[in-house]
Amino acid sequence: MKNLKQILIISLIVIGCTTVGYAQNPFMDSINIRIDNRMEVSLVIYNSGNPAAELEKDLRSMQSIISENNDMSRYSSCLVRYIPDKSLSIKQSEPVEIIILENGKQIKSDFRNLCEVIAGTYNLQIRYNNTEDLLSESLIEQIKISLDTLATSRKRYVTINNFAFKGQDLIENNQIRYPDRPMDCMVLKGGTGASIIKNQLLTDISAELALEFSKKGILKNGYYVSDNVFFNFDENQKIYSNNFLNIGYRHNLSNNIKTPNWIGIEAGYLIKRHGDFFEKNTFKLGINWEVGKYMSVSPQLYISGDMTKMYPGLRVGFGF
Repeated sequence: MKNLKQILIISLIVIGCTTVGYAQNPFMDSINIRIDNRMEVSLVIYNSGNPAAELEKDLRSMQSIISENNDMSRYSSCLVRYIPDKSLSIKQSEPVEIIILENGKQIKSDFRNLCEVIAGTYNLQIRYNNTEDLLSESLIEQIKISLDTLATSRKRYVTINNFAFKGQDLIENNQIRYPDRPMDCMVLKGGTGASIIKNQLLTDISAELALEFSKKGILKNGYYVSDNVFFNFDENQKIYSNNFLNIGYRHNLSNNIKTPNWIGIEAGYLIKRHGDFFEKNTFKLGINWEVGKYMSVSPQLYISGDMTKMYPGLRVGFGF
């Protein structure tokens, strides 16, 4: 009966809590490249890294496939769509008309063909007339020059970047920052957890208030204050609660908004003590790793106030 009572109490404790957040949709850097009025290149970058190496590999692979297996001369105008390592398709399309602004003057360019490269970290569109231009080495080099130039100025803000080449010379390079403020947010989280401390199983409920700062619309750094209320039973099946107040920092290692990968450090102090499971003035240090959006793993070290006792702990948390 006592065991049944203990199970019921633990079950009530681990009822899920809600998460409330205020966030923004991600924005991406974009690059427009004009090459001798022969080609127009538009590139959208989905993360905060430099995709130059990946883009070069994908373009060389696409160029090789087209050179070896496709005769594009039978199309008066065509749409080439390439998904790296998956598929390449070519079909008849309508010519594309582009109106660009150069030195305050509108210049109309007509392109018969459009090539799209759809990758996980970027989206590339190339408007062109001659297949030789699409398959040229200079196309890759000029895109790489633009990306390398941009890499030195990419900060946490989103930018629109315009480049122009005459031959191999970069003759235009201007940048517009948009928007003029970052997309930071405040996040309130709730959750539950289970810990192994002193070879005993403890459950807890938690609440957290965080300030998270974005880069390119992706939340990257967070500073937070949290509260954990641990529950344990003594030999007589009496339940005790102990309350830790924590401060912490975490960093998102991922550049993909759909798959965050947060890791951080945390320090906590025992502000309310009941029973003798924890010593007076106990504090703890921990490393937090958030496995996806709803689960976290945290190895911890507990230290008594007089520094005479140290013991490890492991917490698995669940947030909703």
